[in-house]
Amino acid sequence: MTKNHGSPVFELDHVSFSYPGSRPVLRDIDFTIRQKERVCILGANGCGKSTLLKILAGILSPREGTFHAFQRKISGHDWNDDRFSSDYHRRVGFIFQNSEVQLFCSTVKDEIAFGLLQQKLPSDTAESRIRDISALLGIENLLNQTPFKLSGGEKKKVALASVLVMNPDVLILDEPTNGLDPRTQAWLIRLLNSLSAAGKTLISSTHNLELVSKISDRGILFAEDHRIASDSPIADLLGNADLLKSVNLVDESYGIGLK
Repeated sequence: MTKNHGSPVFELDHVSFSYPGSRPVLRDIDFTIRQKERVCILGANGCGKSTLLKILAGILSPREGTFHAFQRKISGHDWNDDRFSSDYHRRVGFIFQNSEVQLFCSTVKDEIAFGLLQQKLPSDTAESRIRDISALLGIENLLNQTPFKLSGGEKKKVALASVLVMNPDVLILDEPTNGLDPRTQAWLIRLLNSLSAAGKTLISSTHNLELVSKISDRGILFAEDHRIASDSPIADLLGNADLLKSVNLVDESYGIGLK
């Protein structure tokens, strides 16, 4: 376990989840994530990583167990409260694995402005934020373009901009480097590290074991039975080849030549 960074952001106690008509995809999940931590969710395909991230992001609710966010117990009924839901999704930003899922406006500028409009910010404040985040991500030249015609890397930047413009406390990323070229991957790693240095809590999932040590300090590893197999510092997890093989995350060649 990593050291405590601050007050709890998320606390899961015996959380389980299943989709209608299917077997559980999360079983008896227990952990706490604190402010300013960098945590990566690891595991083979189908182990429940994306479902877990959606629970943290307020998209799904547990079927069993208790879920606390920002030291408040969250129930499915809370999402019917527009004020609570709006504030939660301002504080918790979620980047989907497929950026196109998040893009639905006619221009990049409208995409970035959408969340700000829901918050009913003054127009000059919204314009200032859009300019600042566009400059940070280097997409000023894309503001009047249609999101659907952009490259994969550009779409990822627009999806990030639409979340970061809200200044969330927590950033959750599902397979953040999926479909990105090496240059854009390196740019994203630098961005995430700068956000961590600024005090953001970062939670991600990835199959890329070369990436995890660059963007996280703690790993929560899932077994194929949809339970947590290990919750450890990333260095310890990556150094335990037998454990990674047992959960089908790596094959028999993993670790050869590393010692």
